[in-house]
Amino acid sequence: MVWHEMLKHVPYKTGFLRGSVQPHRIGRYHMVVGPTAIYGRAVDQGLPGGPGRYVPAIGKRLTKSGRGWWPGFKGAFFVQKTYDKAVRQIPMLARQILEDHFYGGMV
Repeated sequence: MVWHEMLKHVPYKTGFLRGSVQPHRIGRYHMVVGPTAIYGRAVDQGLPGGPGRYVPAIGKRLTKSGRGWWPGFKGAFFVQKTYDKAVRQIPMLARQILEDHFYGGMV
């Protein structure tokens, strides 16, 4: 459920980032889901702009519109969006787990 939800929110350009989102089972009822692509965190949280190159001769940084030469980019926040949706479904999932555990799925 969480894995499929995250795939809906991951930005798509080449498909590599979306393809790197994988669930990893930690225990019977515990999984970690997230991207394994090295740049996944940057796409999720964004990157700040660069300060610009410092030029000692003029004692200033060269900037473009006050942002430096690297403008940075906003994050997609696909992990937070997935979390927000999953949190609302926890009571239903907990009930299903308990029913499976105590009744063997017979309810």
